Amino acid sequence: MLALLLLFLLVIFSLSFAEDIYIEAYSLEIDREKVVIRGDARVSYGDVIIQSNRIVFDTKTKEIQLKDYFILVSPFLQMKGAEGLWNLDKNEGRLVLTEGIVDNRYYIKAEKLEKVGDTFYIYGGEFSMCPFNQYDWYVKSSKLRLKENDYMYTYNVRLNFFRVPVAYLPFFAYPTYERKSGLLIPSIGQDTYNTVMFKIPFFYVINKSSDVTLTYDFRNNQGQGINIEYRKRFSKETLWTFETFYFKEKGEGNWWKGREVSARENRWRIRTNGSFKIKNWNIYVNLDIPSDHFFFEDFYSSSSLRYLAYTKSQILALYNSDLFTTEINFDYLYDLTKTTNRETLQRLPEIRFYLKQKQLFRYFPLYVDFLSVNTHFFREVGDKVFRSDNNLRFNLYYHFLGFNSEFSISPRTTLYITAEGKNLKLNSRNSLLIQEILRRSFIKPFKDFNYMIIPETTFSYLNKINEGEHAIFDREDSLFERKDIDFAIHNIINFKNSDDFLRWSIYTGYSFTGKYQIAEQIFQSYIKAIRNSFYFKIGKFYGENNLFFDFSIKRIVRAITSFEIPIFSWLDYTLTHSFDRGDEEEQGVNQINNKIKLRYKNLIFEGSLLNNLKDGYIQQKRFSITIDRRCWSLKFKYIEDFNKETNRTYTNFVVAINFLNIEYALPFLRPRLL
Repeated sequence: MLALLLLFLLVIFSLSFAEDIYIEAYSLEIDREKVVIRGDARVSYGDVIIQSNRIVFDTKTKEIQLKDYFILVSPFLQMKGAEGLWNLDKNEGRLVLTEGIVDNRYYIKAEKLEKVGDTFYIYGGEFSMCPFNQYDWYVKSSKLRLKENDYMYTYNVRLNFFRVPVAYLPFFAYPTYERKSGLLIPSIGQDTYNTVMFKIPFFYVINKSSDVTLTYDFRNNQGQGINIEYRKRFSKETLWTFETFYFKEKGEGNWWKGREVSARENRWRIRTNGSFKIKNWNIYVNLDIPSDHFFFEDFYSSSSLRYLAYTKSQILALYNSDLFTTEINFDYLYDLTKTTNRETLQRLPEIRFYLKQKQLFRYFPLYVDFLSVNTHFFREVGDKVFRSDNNLRFNLYYHFLGFNSEFSISPRTTLYITAEGKNLKLNSRNSLLIQEILRRSFIKPFKDFNYMIIPETTFSYLNKINEGEHAIFDREDSLFERKDIDFAIHNIINFKNSDDFLRWSIYTGYSFTGKYQIAEQIFQSYIKAIRNSFYFKIGKFYGENNLFFDFSIKRIVRAITSFEIPIFSWLDYTLTHSFDRGDEEEQGVNQINNKIKLRYKNLIFEGSLLNNLKDGYIQQKRFSITIDRRCWSLKFKYIEDFNKETNRTYTNFVVAINFLNIEYALPFLRPRLL
């Protein structure tokens, strides 16, 4: 016991002598400037920990000689091996017959590993992103140089997949930091028009605030092109991106057959997107113009972009103060459903001014706000109208017999100035909306959840005092007199100690004028449609439903339903149904999408069928099989899409394999314009 105590004191003495180097061992010998440590030895210095059965420590140079099996752990290095030499002060050295993790993501085995500064040199080694208990693939190299936040350079490279050599390269460079110049992962596949297509992107860092991606796009039947995407951040609030895609087609292809326009050899798309902050102004710029109306259909057949009905180019300026907000919007639509834009309705410009809600009297809950929306509607061929819509609203909030009440009076004036040649024609419309909303909340607590029920009643009276002749551009122009009473009841269950909930609301009402509106559709009936709204999340179950049932025609006029059901722990089922009766019997939407996802160990199968129930055909098929081993993945994806209007079927088949799992985190986010 006395000997152990003396040894402990000796160790403590050596710790202070070695300047924050902590040593634990069964025996310790000091020979001038060298300390020999034996028996389950452990040396700690800062973030570096070394364990071995025999360690020789030089107190002057702070070098450790590892004469036996060792374990070395530091923030960017966790290795074990046969022997080595390590400098604790510089955190560098040489390890022999070693294996472990470098830079917290590369699993490396090597005959010799050297670290000089922040650079690793590995000889006769192999590396992978697969952990050692799942060493599915690895790269063997005669020499490898790896620098943190820079590049990995390898020589005489051989890729082994399940121990089988599959590829050889004399030299290979791989970035070890997300934002470094270099080639990104290329993509290879085929689609309806091309049996071979591939894209090779190159990412180039210009400086700390800007970068550019250049992508070469080859399609064996269509031709070849290049995409350039430039990004620049001026400040925290100000950024700008610019993208242009130019494609040179070989000639007239079969995708041009049946179209009303002739084939084009030069095809392009220009996009720019930016957000700028100047004092209290927030300015957003968005431009998206293709060379022709079939551009998205021909070049994005495997993505949702092919379904775009239009692109929107926009300059949006927002000013916000304590008293008011102002919005100036230049909005241009490029209609992709037609071969010309001459009849497309544009809103250029639109100016909104909103005077924020203000309490008129200090001790009386009467508030006022004002909204003015001024829009220039025009078509290249057709209407050119300026509309000024001005709405003043008085709100009175009070409590009545336990109800929370909101009473409002809203006088509204709309002016129309129509250009007919050189002449201007003025029309106006005046209306008055009086509305009363009554709500009351009842809360009942239970052991595992709280239950809330909120009945709501709304009285609405809209009187059009006068109205001249004017064109109809949107639902704001199709106002009609209203004398309505609406009822709603909201049921809410919030489960304690979880984010699970259930919300169920039912709406209906009565129109004394025999007319009511749902979205853009007008229905002729005194009794309003009953609306059922259901939304829940309980465990892994999720669902929502919005349904409108019209009593006058005794049928559902609109319904959107979605359910996610985990049938088993390894099988999920998702159902989505959309239905809209439309303005006429032959119009509308009725489609259902069934989707399943099956997981078995590292195998994932996903499949979906989109059925057009209205016209009785399968609109889309999607199937994919993924082998996901975390450190690598193999995916087979098939997409088949039928367009009834063009009577064409678009197919895409993609095989993607990913070994290095490279992810480039570009430093910018595009703002979304509403």
